[in-house]
Amino acid sequence: MLRKNVICGCASVTAMIKRITSYHPELYSIERLSHVSPWSEGVLQSCFTENYQIYGWFSAAGILQGFCVIQQVCDEFTLMNITVAPAYQGQGIGGQLLRYVQALAAQHRAKLWLEVRASNAAALHLYEKQGFSEVGAGQAITHAVMSVRML
Repeated sequence: MLRKNVICGCASVTAMIKRITSYHPELYSIERLSHVSPWSEGVLQSCFTENYQIYGWFSAAGILQGFCVIQQVCDEFTLMNITVAPAYQGQGIGGQLLRYVQALAAQHRAKLWLEVRASNAAALHLYEKQGFSEVGAGQAITHAVMSVRML
């Protein structure tokens, strides 16, 4: 569990990243409101298995404001999803979640991979700022994606 003091507007609040071990409907609410092509509720529910880890960003009041889903297979982590509720976007929550995942991967001496839609400029900027680089591009269903890895 990570506690971090964050400045949101004029007030300082304490936010926390913690592992989510069972499905909660607010995960899907955030997913649905945050993405043009969101995961289905069934896909989110299926991530509560042995190879997946879900971490949430909670406000001091316990409100889930964002989350990420990672899959670990051997010595590789894949960031499957990172989502911040629209009301809390632009406050650095996505970056904090990403840095947390990077620290987990480093702790396990694991490579960290992710795919991102080429049209998702905000995510591309965040990943590049955090040291990721493009290793390939392709088509996933109907969306262009970029595979990136941590250097």
